[in-house]
Amino acid sequence: FSSSNSGNSWTAATIKGNTWQCIATISTGHIVYAGNGNGGIYISSDFGVNWILSFTTGQKSTHWQSIAISDVGDYVYSVVDTNGYIYTLQSTAANIAQPLP
Repeated sequence: FSSSNSGNSWTAATIKGNTWQCIATISTGHIVYAGNGNGGIYISSDFGVNWILSFTTGQKSTHWQSIAISDVGDYVYSVVDTNGYIYTLQSTAANIAQPLP
């Protein structure tokens, strides 16, 4: 769900059927990342109205636990509980993540 009025009303997201684990947004709120329990990180560039798959490990056993994002969205970090890696995404190549040992 997303809200554009400080939580007074809510709109359902367009993607369903996932077990969502974490979410992060840039300071303006228009870019949002969400990680699920099926190995995918999704991105929305329109305040959470529409979503696309940004990155996947290819393994449904990957459970994203946390996402942190810089103020303007140029750096994104995410942690998984299955392999102990911290992944980084850069906005210039949002579909490529690099594990940090």
